[in-house]
Amino acid sequence: MANVLVRNVSDQTLQHLKAQALAHGRSLQAEAKAILEREADLVDRLSLVQELRVFRKTMSNVPVSDSTKELRKLRQEGHR
Repeated sequence: MANVLVRNVSDQTLQHLKAQALAHGRSLQAEAKAILEREADLVDRLSLVQELRVFRKTMSNVPVSDSTKELRKLRQEGHR
């Protein structure tokens, strides 16, 4: 596992992080790690959402048939 060093964190930010860590019952390091992991996961999800938007846009011109009539016909013929 890698280590990360963050330099020049403002006193105000550090105090907020310490307060959050205390509220969550974690060390400052564990709190910072949890925030980084949560944000990285959010970036992954946003990237996936963007990929899905592009996919939807490319598929918007693909004709799609309504299979309802065909399914009803198959059911009437005894198929399941």
